[in-house]
Amino acid sequence: MHQREADINLIKRILIDKDKKGVYENAFHFIHVYSRDEEILLLLCQIFESDWHESHEDMARAFQGASNPVTAETLFRVALTEFEYSWNDNYPLQRKCTWALADTGTEEAKNFLKQIKQKANEEVAEFADKRLRNWDSEWRRKGQILNCYEMHSFFIPLEKYSESLKTSSTEAQKIIGNLFNKRSLEYGDYLPRELVEVIREYVLLYQVHKNEVAEQSLKDQKFTVPDDSSLTISPIKLSFLSMMNSCNWLREENQERLFAIWIRKEAFAEILNDAVLISENESQEEIESKKVTIQWLPDNDFLGTKLEREVIQLDLNDEAFEKLVNEKIEGISDITDFVIEQRNHIDNGEFDRLFIPKEGIIQI
Repeated sequence: MHQREADINLIKRILIDKDKKGVYENAFHFIHVYSRDEEILLLLCQIFESDWHESHEDMARAFQGASNPVTAETLFRVALTEFEYSWNDNYPLQRKCTWALADTGTEEAKNFLKQIKQKANEEVAEFADKRLRNWDSEWRRKGQILNCYEMHSFFIPLEKYSESLKTSSTEAQKIIGNLFNKRSLEYGDYLPRELVEVIREYVLLYQVHKNEVAEQSLKDQKFTVPDDSSLTISPIKLSFLSMMNSCNWLREENQERLFAIWIRKEAFAEILNDAVLISENESQEEIESKKVTIQWLPDNDFLGTKLEREVIQLDLNDEAFEKLVNEKIEGISDITDFVIEQRNHIDNGEFDRLFIPKEGIIQI
């Protein structure tokens, strides 16, 4: 029996037996582990709405971290519920439910918050109203994300593959990728020095590496070659599925790990300015003779089928790659586990459970 099947059976047993201890020991963990698994989340939502346990606040906090839209209706109902054991004039459970609703980031969640504002008591209505007032300013919190534990201030927004088909660009030769906006408060340059909001833009690049290079590079937060290894400079891509097609979802030899690499948008523009556009038919020797080359290649779907739109691939020689490593990289994160999770969904025919990083046109 696979672990997922065993966990589903455990959740169902907890529901049937009304196992208060089982909820306390397992629910938070399951929401975290299965944050993108709608079938399991819906079972956990049944537990969340039940009145025979006392773990609602912990579950609400976990649902906020999951930010999965499938939980929205349940969060709405619990936000309007007062469990007898949890009576508190500050309504901490209801507050957490409004936070979790807001963080799903959908129009449905926004409408639920509007209903809470209308139907709930004054204190809870204020929680919902605050989330509505701050809806736009809290944009970074919203939606499903892939946390990058090596770089706590960075994350990758995700979307279901089926949803990506509705919004993906079909324009020819546009730079498609993930642009991350990072906001911070910094002191201005002029006296009196006041705190000002600064927005910096980062472009997400993908590069595959073998295990030995990956381990040392993550530790150092730059590409480091172990004494017993060598660094083969593989192509850099901005399209996640194009990279997955070229490395066969990390099944190829010496391509066992996928790195997410963030560089400033200005640094990416510098790389493009130094790059030479080449055709798909040029030889490897011609490519290697140039510092940085760009190729426009067909993008791919998750099965590797070529799409009409084209995406760029960057090839860097040793000198250009060393400059990238030493001067331009802001952070590196290993997202191999995410790739394997999605690969397993494909292998099992679970296409409706497939998530990919959000991508769009990057204006340079």
